[in-house]
Amino acid sequence: MKTTKVALIVPLFDTIPVYFDLFLNQLSYQRNIDILILSNLNLTHYQFLPHIEINTIEKPKDFEDYIKKDLEWFTSTRTYWSIGNVNFLYGNLYKFIHQLTKNNPVQFTLSGINSDMTFYRSITAESEEEIALENMELELSADNIISFNQGRIFNYFNRKSFAFMNIERAIQNNLFTIPKWEETPNKFYLSKSGFYNEKEFRNYNRLHFQQKIKARGLRYFISIRHFIKKQVDDVEVISQENHHA
Repeated sequence: MKTTKVALIVPLFDTIPVYFDLFLNQLSYQRNIDILILSNLNLTHYQFLPHIEINTIEKPKDFEDYIKKDLEWFTSTRTYWSIGNVNFLYGNLYKFIHQLTKNNPVQFTLSGINSDMTFYRSITAESEEEIALENMELELSADNIISFNQGRIFNYFNRKSFAFMNIERAIQNNLFTIPKWEETPNKFYLSKSGFYNEKEFRNYNRLHFQQKIKARGLRYFISIRHFIKKQVDDVEVISQENHHA
């Protein structure tokens, strides 16, 4: 079976975000995607896996025009390419890409609520189809628990996977924080009560389950007490009716 080669071009200019280590950690699991980071910054103290390449350049005035004119050597040797964003954390992208490229569309899009990620075909084919996969962007909220597990991003409760999430927006909305950005574990969880590594989450989950059992037990005890009280009240009423009769 012929492998679909995919390229992701990520611009990084002027400043390095505080979560860049986490961003790179997520990229490290995209082993089926060739990643090119374009930057005017010194990134020599970071370690990059073989599928991540760094190209130091001056910041282009027109980035899309730069890609067309100066990056053909990179895009033309892959089947599809897209422009990434350092403000996003990426889940298992190739899982979704594989679903959408079976019929060789001319382009395909991973759609989200606020953002879309479009891949363009470099190699010519007969199909001119354009397709999209909806609801691929994770929107953090205070009502869910999100699992970050070795490059995958998914809802802990319903196991739905996501292609990407905007970490910058989540931080601004106080929904994403990590104690030490440079020491982010490969597996962690986010909930309305904060950040948990794998061990902390097991304890949190056990405590949360115990609290639910206690709450249900208390409700059961109260309902039984109300039932018994009603039975006693009914007996007293019947007794009084028989006495008057």
